[in-house]
Parts: sequence; C-alpha cells; structure tokens
Amino acid sequence: MKQLGILFVVLATAYADFDNQIIGGAPSAKGRWPWVVSLQRWRPDEGIFRHTCGGALLTPRWVLTAAHCLTAGEGPEDYQVFLGAFNHNEQDAEAIIDVHQMILHEDYDEDGAGIPNDIGLIELEVDADLSNPNIGLATLPRRGEDFAHTEHCWIAGWGRMNPNPENMTASPILLEVNTAIHTLDECRDIWEDHLNSTETDILDQHICIGLPDLGACHGDSGSPANVDVTGESDWVIVGLNSWGTGSRCAAATNAFVRITWFLDWIEERVPGLPGVKPPQP
Repeated sequence: MKQLGILFVVLATAYADFDNQIIGGAPSAKGRWPWVVSLQRWRPDEGIFRHTCGGALLTPRWVLTAAHCLTAGEGPEDYQVFLGAFNHNEQDAEAIIDVHQMILHEDYDEDGAGIPNDIGLIELEVDADLSNPNIGLATLPRRGEDFAHTEHCWIAGWGRMNPNPENMTASPILLEVNTAIHTLDECRDIWEDHLNSTETDILDQHICIGLPDLGACHGDSGSPANVDVTGESDWVIVGLNSWGTGSRCAAATNAFVRITWFLDWIEERVPGLPGVKPPQP
C-alpha cells in the first residue's frame, strides 16, 4: 500500500518522495497569495539554500507547514523562509528570515498508514513586515466547515510542473491551479481504483484535493489549499499538501492535512493568532 509520495524536494523511496509541484497550473502573480511562503533548506553539496516546501504565514512570527518538511535538515539553522516571493530565478523574495524553532505534531508518524498528523509550525527569528503588500496572513477556517465540491479551491506552489516521473524539473516561478475538493468517500473510491485495492490510507484527518493532471507534485508539500468561501476573495486555508501518488504526480487526488481537524492544536501553540474565521451567526 506504500504508493504514497510525500511531496517535498528530496526524491527517494515511494513513501519518502517529498518533492511536489503544481501539475496543470499556470503562472500566478506576485502578491496574489501573500501568505504563501517558500521554505528553503540548506544543501551542503551545493553550498546554497534551495526551495523544499511551501507553507502559510499565520502571524508575523509563525508559519504553518507539513511536518515532513521539517525532518530533512539537522535543525532550524538548516532552513530559511522566503516571504513575498514569486520568481526564485530572480531572487525576488521581499524578505528572507531565519528559523528560530520548529514544532512537529507530537503524534506525527512518517511511517504510519496515511502519514498521520503531518503538520508542523515554524517560528521565525524576527517578525515579518506586514506593511509590505506582498506579505500577508492566512485566515483559518471555521470549525466543522465542509468545502467539498466548492468551485473556488486553488493551490499554488513551486513544485514539479510535469507528471512524468522522468522529468523532475521544478518551477522557478509560483504556479497556481483551480482544482477540486472531494468528500472522503469519493476520495477513498478514487484511491481504491488507483491502487486496485479495497484498502486506502485516506484518514478522516485528510482533505482530498486534485483532479487528473490538475494538482500538486514534488516541491508543493506544505503548501496551503486556498478556498474563497464567498466567491469575493474571502480566502481561508483548508489544507496543507501532504502526500500523493509518488513519482507520477496527479494520477489520483492528493491527501492534504485537514486544517479544521487541527485547529485546537494550532491555536494552543501560536500566540496572538488573528487569522481565525469567526463563527457563523
């Protein structure tokens, strides 16, 4: 059953395929997703930092991402966060901030079925400057809110652009794609067909996002799924990209961490959290 592929940028076994990119996407625009950040990891063989995962800025000091994005380095000193970035080739990040500490979910299990609790937090060394129009905060969804079948789900990232496993080229620019959110039952049916098996690793804590040739790939791990709840740019982040179909991306829907499942965990650890959608009247 280990056909899962974690979506960041260090290709290894099928279960440790941590590099994802947007498949079927188009170029975004600088400042369109001001809360989306690029997590960069030190590559000692190259002597530089390179993009490894995405994330979402929750407060000026805290970033939300996937837990598996934080396990490849030796410690916080091996990571930097690029804010307000669009084109890595042009080094156009509005701010580059070092990492002070990283917090993984205490029950994160990289080897468990479905990679449960794949969520983590990054505390930055200094606050992000929110006066910059290209840097902004994500808003968290309401508890219990269901986003299945919305027409307004977008994912954005710097991951691979091609589902062909022989083409591992990542995008230097931020790509985006409008894609679908499935119910858990629909998602499990999709994965049963993909695996030709009656067993899947889709957990209740997942939200399933993507269509054939329209989804995330290596390098997109940790990137948020963004939903416009009113159709008037009222954006909330509903998931974090966790894993998919391995080396051939977008062959089935991707498993994202369901944000509403972890709201208590986030709120208990992030001081001064402003970005929580208020309860419906």
